Amino acid sequence: MVAINILNDNDKKTLTELAKNCQIAEKRLEAVEKLTDLDALTSIACHSKYKDTKIKAMNILTSRVNEITTPSILMHVALYSRNKKARKVALKKITNPKTLELLAIYSKYKDVRLNVINNITDLWTLAKIVMYSKYENTKKVALHKLEILEKIQNINDEQKLLGCWWDDDNDDVLHEEIGNKLASILSELKTQDALWTVAQCAKDEKSRKIAVNKITDQESLSMLARDSKPDIKKIAINMLISNFQESTDYFILYLLAKHSKDKMVRRVALEKLINQPVSLIDTDHKKSLLSEIIRVSKDKNIKMIAKNEFKKLKCSGCRVIIFKDNKILLLRRKKYGEEYYVLPGSTTKQDKNIWYGLAQKIRKETGIQINNFYLIKKLEEVINDKKRQVYIFLVRSYSEDLELGSLEKNLQRKDNKYLLEWHPLDSLDKLLLYPEGIKEIIANVYNKLK
Repeated sequence: MVAINILNDNDKKTLTELAKNCQIAEKRLEAVEKLTDLDALTSIACHSKYKDTKIKAMNILTSRVNEITTPSILMHVALYSRNKKARKVALKKITNPKTLELLAIYSKYKDVRLNVINNITDLWTLAKIVMYSKYENTKKVALHKLEILEKIQNINDEQKLLGCWWDDDNDDVLHEEIGNKLASILSELKTQDALWTVAQCAKDEKSRKIAVNKITDQESLSMLARDSKPDIKKIAINMLISNFQESTDYFILYLLAKHSKDKMVRRVALEKLINQPVSLIDTDHKKSLLSEIIRVSKDKNIKMIAKNEFKKLKCSGCRVIIFKDNKILLLRRKKYGEEYYVLPGSTTKQDKNIWYGLAQKIRKETGIQINNFYLIKKLEEVINDKKRQVYIFLVRSYSEDLELGSLEKNLQRKDNKYLLEWHPLDSLDKLLLYPEGIKEIIANVYNKLK
């Protein structure tokens, strides 16, 4: 065996053999640390008999991933590195389709497999992943993308593509592929909806920016300013601000009050926002916008005006409709001898808002994580002889782990009980369900969904 003290730091071959085969762990690891050659480190990470040496070599490769350009080394980092960020960097540098295919099939890391599938557009490659991958979730994702690409590959008409977009308004993979398809015919697009789809969903950054700059519709820009990729959101906000004349759109007013560099524009926009009628902006949405202005605005006068208006707004509440098969989730209340049912929900205090915290509140109360929901109705309910506005939301998707919230558990007493229960829809007529009129709303919503 070669002694470590007689090694020359530049003797790559000797250091490599020592790192692979030396029985003394301290000597092996010292040899790995002395190596600077990326190929040698890769060889050790793959072929050393000792796990500690393999890990040490891979950790060094991981720390140097930004300087690696050799495809085979990048592949090994993507396959074996324990560092998720390093795997992501390596994947971005890999362009060989065959290498990407192997990573999608054989990588033990889910993020690598799904990241690769997300960038594959070749139908035969996706088919091979479905056939040969041993991971069921990977097969499912690849098959889903394969079906989408087969469906839209021969469609080049923007109206037909937009029609496919609405086939499933919750399918992000479908939306991205339609956005990419529309981006490929960007110069031929005629409608604002098609341009919005490219700006919102396409993968190519250049196409997204070209599309958003072609949009003239204020509502489409407002939607992009609310929820889109950061680069597009910034452009949309700037376009809305630059085109501001006599706008009464509440979200544009909010953007102006929050972002405009002109002091007078900020003041006028906030005053208009405050004076928006309930028919255009409900109390809780106004509260959420004012709360955000208070939080981020650097203008002291704007903050003060927003705070004063915020204090005037009344408290309100929210309830959610959650269906499962032919059942609905209800909160059963036994209170001082009375038994009745309500939809799960919460009360909003003055310093909070419903819209941005609804998912968290429902998770705390029921254990269910709601992922997709929208407002369907506004009602009035009476609690302790006081009227308040109640907003009814329909939940379209959720992950279920049903458990009563800690607050309700702490309030449980013999004469005050909370019980979460799934009830058949055809049994609602027999139940005392609040608020008044909610049974008809539930029936109408369920019939529309069918």
